[in-house]
Amino acid sequence: MNTLPHRSVVLAIAFCALFALFTPAIAATPAHAATPRQATSQINAAAKKHAKQLGKATGSIRCGLPRGGCYRAFTNGSIHWSPKTGAHPTWGGIRNEWKRTGWERGKLGYPVSSERCGLRGGGCYQKFQNGSIHWSPKTGAHATWGAIRWIWKNNNWERGKYGYPTGSSWIGNDGKLRQKFQRGTITTGVLAYGLPHGIKPKGGRQLVVAHTSARSSKTGTVELWELRNDERWHRTHTFKDARFGYKGLATASDKREGDGKTPMGQYRIPFTFGTKAKPKGTRIEYRRADRNDQWCARSGSRHYNTWMNAPNGNCPAKDAEVFSTIPQYSHVAVVDYNSARKAGRGSAIFVHKHGKGSTAGCVSVTEKQMVTLVTWLRPQYSPRIVIAPRGELKKQ
Repeated sequence: MNTLPHRSVVLAIAFCALFALFTPAIAATPAHAATPRQATSQINAAAKKHAKQLGKATGSIRCGLPRGGCYRAFTNGSIHWSPKTGAHPTWGGIRNEWKRTGWERGKLGYPVSSERCGLRGGGCYQKFQNGSIHWSPKTGAHATWGAIRWIWKNNNWERGKYGYPTGSSWIGNDGKLRQKFQRGTITTGVLAYGLPHGIKPKGGRQLVVAHTSARSSKTGTVELWELRNDERWHRTHTFKDARFGYKGLATASDKREGDGKTPMGQYRIPFTFGTKAKPKGTRIEYRRADRNDQWCARSGSRHYNTWMNAPNGNCPAKDAEVFSTIPQYSHVAVVDYNSARKAGRGSAIFVHKHGKGSTAGCVSVTEKQMVTLVTWLRPQYSPRIVIAPRGELKKQ
């Protein structure tokens, strides 16, 4: 029987092991490996077509951009390619505006056309996946997308009553998106992108979402959401095991004084208070409550459902919530429920610290969570709270 020397056997085994290691990688080469060749041909074609505007290439084609994209830089611009959009050049003021919005990673996405001119007043424009950029000699280049672009389009673009955009869009503290044009400002409704359960905020850039599984539930969850400059709402905190009224929840129209139910709806959070000192970092108004301060719960009183610095004959202490006698009021966020102070419809609705059990009609969380809430609130963002079972949040 023929045998190999020991050293030859070792070499043969090592070769087989290496072959086994690399063979699967070769067999598993992705089917889209030819995509870079497609990018190369399309980028080269675009470079030839727009050579006058782009100038000479300053580098090779580079890939690895989001959604499989590639690009090539030129003296006066660049060409970006993706499998969905093909290859399109950008240059000048429009390219600078696209860069400002975050290139292909920003709101606009990849370009889907080249720059086109001939608009009113010597203007030009370029289309992108999620919007467009318009330029004119008087206004410069500015991007539009989403609801503002839709409104502008329905008003005949730059030929209509608004003219060209003159600046970038921005979010006001009321939660609405705005953008200035030559002859006016376009304003959207309050933005709701990113909020769960179909919630539609009525204003502001901060929203406390307090929800339960059903109207009869006594426990649930509190979430803190904020509207950021990317035009989306983001959840910043989640407080589990929140507590609600000992008889669950009621609609605002059904809520009554002393019924043990937390009122459903969407309300402002105008200020905070507490029997303890203002937490460090608090921005919203914080009132340090002393032994005389109270909240009137006497239906029919001229002070009904308001803060009082001291009791009087129209609302004595026995008909009020005296803060110093209630341990749960160490830190409190006021819910602006029944601001019209309708008799018998409920008073003193707060978010406060847990007591021994369910609340008498408020929402409660832990002491630590209350401090987080109080320091998170920003008065300039007009904070609000929405309270409802999850399935009914979109109706509030």
